[in-house]
Amino acid sequence: MSKKDLIIIADYTAQSQLTLKELCEACRVSEEIINNLIEFEIVSPPASNADERTFNLIELKRVQRALRLRRDLNVNLEGIGVLLDLIEQLEQLKQQLHFFEKQFNQPK
Repeated sequence: MSKKDLIIIADYTAQSQLTLKELCEACRVSEEIINNLIEFEIVSPPASNADERTFNLIELKRVQRALRLRRDLNVNLEGIGVLLDLIEQLEQLKQQLHFFEKQFNQPK
């Protein structure tokens, strides 16, 4: 018996969008869980109509991270939002540091 895995091939452009159903399939969760993440503002789909909600790849990454925090560390939804914001700030600071290191370490 073989295990079937869902493989997502994504176009990593700004126009890439997932429907709510596609996001649920990609993350292997129910719509209720995604709706809870929306309620706690962990992800924020731009469309106001629930039938038209779309999610970009950044939001997909946030959902995946949120689910890992919940599963691995048993963090509640309020904590997940705070942790994700801190993680993203840390990543931005690392990118800025890398940029400045490259700028100052260039030969003159």
